[in-house]
Amino acid sequence: MSPMSTTFSATNPIRVMLVDDSAVVRGFIGRILENKPDIKVVASVANGEQGITSAARHLPDIVILDIEMPVMDGITALPKILAASPNSKVLMCSTLTLRNAEITMKAFSLGATDCIAKPSNSSEIHSASDFKTDIVRLVRSIARGRASSSSMTPADTTSPAAKNTAAPSLAKGTFTGGANSALINKTAYELRKPPLGDSFIPSLLAIGSSTGGPQALFKFIPHLKGLDVPIILTQHMPATFTKILAQHIEQQTGIKAVEGENGMVIEKNKVFVAPGGFH
Repeated sequence: MSPMSTTFSATNPIRVMLVDDSAVVRGFIGRILENKPDIKVVASVANGEQGITSAARHLPDIVILDIEMPVMDGITALPKILAASPNSKVLMCSTLTLRNAEITMKAFSLGATDCIAKPSNSSEIHSASDFKTDIVRLVRSIARGRASSSSMTPADTTSPAAKNTAAPSLAKGTFTGGANSALINKTAYELRKPPLGDSFIPSLLAIGSSTGGPQALFKFIPHLKGLDVPIILTQHMPATFTKILAQHIEQQTGIKAVEGENGMVIEKNKVFVAPGGFH
């Protein structure tokens, strides 16, 4: 496939494939997405095996993938879908249970980009205004990220010394870069380079992440070992998922991590994950 345009519209929509054994859920999600002019559902199938075949045929931008399905479940299908359509991004969509939260964390290690908790029954479907907003936001956000990564310029090979030399020339200028070009002539930034020998030691490190965050966190947080400060993390996830996220951060990074609780004392060398709904 050729690199995607970063602008989506009715003539260049975000192409979505739905994989869920429930026809009701597929219809519900399909209607939400098809109601947006910049999103098009190109396939809707009932299990992972069909998802692999359809992914190879349609090469969707986004795959919305259920976990528990007959014939082939979502976790088994996930790497095969990505092999069949390497440029696709996968959004895991499952009911909000501890077991599914655990499985979703495994899905991130297999290449999933993000997750969303779907309504579990018909009454929730009819009152799921938050879900409707969130799934459209996630689809658009993931698609923008996919488009940006597919159209990136070659890696910067400038030496660190050259970059350090160039840094002062950016001081007190108007920011004129890439995705933030909308800021041109609107906001001035000053980039400061501390004198040699100076070092900044924070008393707290705060991290905010949303779409694609878990994958990035598992790569980033291990580099914080030895940083003798508390780490506060807000990740846009459902409540049940943030507790499991904290457990997996500790397992995969070796840094102690917990889901934050009211009144908890903030300690150094520890990650505190804001509970879903409180970020």
